[in-house]
Amino acid sequence: MLSAGGQARSGLPVRDSFDEVLADPRVDIVNLSGPNQVHTRRASRAANAGKHILGRKPMALTMDENRALRDAVARAGVKSVVSFVLRWNRCWNRLRSLLAAGRDGDLLGIEVITGTASARGTALGMGATRSRRAAAHAAWGCHALDALRFLAGHEVVEVSAMSNNKKGPVRIRPPMSWPR
Repeated sequence: MLSAGGQARSGLPVRDSFDEVLADPRVDIVNLSGPNQVHTRRASRAANAGKHILGRKPMALTMDENRALRDAVARAGVKSVVSFVLRWNRCWNRLRSLLAAGRDGDLLGIEVITGTASARGTALGMGATRSRRAAAHAAWGCHALDALRFLAGHEVVEVSAMSNNKKGPVRIRPPMSWPR
């Protein structure tokens, strides 16, 4: 909400353009939450302006964009993070500390199950288009995978997937392996 003087109720100034935000020496970090197709370009510009980045997923739409953004952040010496919100959840942090303590033995594996049904009832499951089902993974599945990485304290080594459709279960083989 804006006051009559062009300031947010927080008292912070409101800017008319992203360029004005980047030029403001009082701004240390930018929160990028615009349309997906502008995330990489805006994040790179923010890095080049010396601003730290709190980004939204997806930060990049292609591997080339991903590498370019990684390089821009490294060159600028700024910090960046994608807002995977489970990492700031008290329960997840407590579970991670218990797993790290090893009180219950060694962690051998974690299984992640994600669904594609929306609370609003939009068709992300049966009858949905392939792209909408892929969007369901981007919207929810990436949080589950990030939680897996967070809880385990390690990078993912192998992923396998199973999907279901009108013809029955579909298993995706062989599992994908990540470089170590």
